Amino acid sequence: MWTMAVLYASSRALVFGCPTADVLNSSAELPREYLQVATNLGNMRFDQQSGGLIWPAVVEKTANDVRLAQIDASTSKDFLPYYDHKTGDFDGWRDGDFNTSFVFNHETCKLEKYCDGGFVKWMEQRFEDNLNT
Repeated sequence: MWTMAVLYASSRALVFGCPTADVLNSSAELPREYLQVATNLGNMRFDQQSGGLIWPAVVEKTANDVRLAQIDASTSKDFLPYYDHKTGDFDGWRDGDFNTSFVFNHETCKLEKYCDGGFVKWMEQRFEDNLNT
């Protein structure tokens, strides 16, 4: 098992983890870009202390856990999380729309739109947001 970090500021680094076949297998329909990142870079984190990309194999289980936490079930028919902030919040897709990313806010139990443009745009936006924190 390997971990790689790429320093991008004096005390900040992108962190990548070793993907294995068992964590990459999923029966869920997932976008190609997400699968490429998970396959080639593993459970990427934007910072040493940040959350990380959810492995494809546990996306559906995480979706079920989040669904159980939702108070307002009408918020979404299907929320598929792909990034765990490790705070109780998750980034994900809603109702099979892989072009728009949402944040599940654990305090309000609601989904909030984060950005349009697919997974690559989400990565760019999260990296930019992380630089500014």
